[in-house]
Formats: sequence, structure tokens, C-alpha cells
Amino acid sequence: MSSSRLVLDYPSTFPIQRRPVFHVPTVRMNWKTSPGSLLLWHARIDQLIQPRLDRKGIIHTVSYPRAEAIYARSKFQKYMILHKPGSIETMAAVKEHRRRKGASILLSPAVTTGLDFPYRQCEYQIIPKLPFHPMLTKLLKYRCQEDKDYAPYLCAQALVQSVGRGMRAPDDQCETFVIDDNFRWFVRTYARFLPGWFYRSIVWTKFAPKPLPKLRLVA
Repeated sequence: MSSSRLVLDYPSTFPIQRRPVFHVPTVRMNWKTSPGSLLLWHARIDQLIQPRLDRKGIIHTVSYPRAEAIYARSKFQKYMILHKPGSIETMAAVKEHRRRKGASILLSPAVTTGLDFPYRQCEYQIIPKLPFHPMLTKLLKYRCQEDKDYAPYLCAQALVQSVGRGMRAPDDQCETFVIDDNFRWFVRTYARFLPGWFYRSIVWTKFAPKPLPKLRLVA
């Protein structure tokens, strides 16, 4: 299988200042991540949530066990919506998130594609870990063995799709936070798989930024 890929890049019509993708240095997330580093990781998630309790957000958890772990350790459980695997369970959680007034945090690995959360349905997103696909099938394992770029290509597509869930129009607004420190080497190594509009929206910051002004537009 050839590793060459054609990536078509089209400009975004959405203002870049309304859709920043922040990398906030935290920890490298993998199977070797220490318990101490995981405590820092959980603390960073709560740090990002705390000044944003006047709005709705999504945490793209990548897996259900990770969603449950975030929920279990967060100070903000009462605002969180956690769901079990399955399309019915996912849509019930999405419906509840959209219905709520005020703060709501949807924890899910299943809303990276196919769903829209415009305007006040989602004003911030947290990507706590790079969305590499788990090697659950023989076909996926085979493709990754034959093409060393296949897994990072899928991860890049998942990243881009996740960022797009909360930014749906030029007058919309959604800030995204990536707190997996693998993001830095991933972007450096696989920038060719990321569209230009995504790459230019990345902000490398040392500290958690202040929230963008809350959207006035109600939707």
C-alpha cells in the first residue's frame, strides 16, 4: 500500500480569532503516563472549565473509560453529561446537552463527526488526548503495518473534525484546547495532513488563556 496521500486544502471563511486551537502544555498522554501526571492532567481540565461555567462545552474523550475517569475526578461533575456506548445513548446525551440552560459539559468520544453544536451549544472544546484509533480490528492493524502514515492520517482527520463541531458559521465562536503534549511533535511531523486553516489557528501558549467573551447570539 502506498503511503502517498492527496490532501486538498481549501481556505476557511471563518475568522481565525473566533476559532483558536490552543495547545496548553500539560502531560504526554500514553500508556506510560504516571499517576502523578494524570493528576496534573485532570487538574488542567478543571482549570479550563472553571472560568467557562457561564457557557457550554464538549470534552472529546477519545474513549469511554477516559470519559468516566474525567467525570470521576472532576470538581464539576454536576455540570457534566456522561453516556454509555451506543447511538441511542449518545443522542440522548446530546439532546440533554442542547436542552440545558447555562453550564453544560458533554463528555463523549462519539461526537467528533456528524453532529453540529452551533453558537451557544458549544463555546469551548477540550481534546485531552490525541485521537489515535485503537487497533481493534485485523484490517486496521494490517493497514497501519502496510502504511506507516495511515494511523497519523486518521488521527489528523479526527482532530480536524473535532475542532469543527463547535464552529459552524462565520459569526459563531468556539475555542479548542489540546492538552496532550504529543500534539507538538505530531503537528511538527504530520503538518502535511492538516489543512492550512487548522494549522494557522494553532496558538502555542504556556498558560491556560482567559475565555473569549461569551457569545451574545442565542441559538
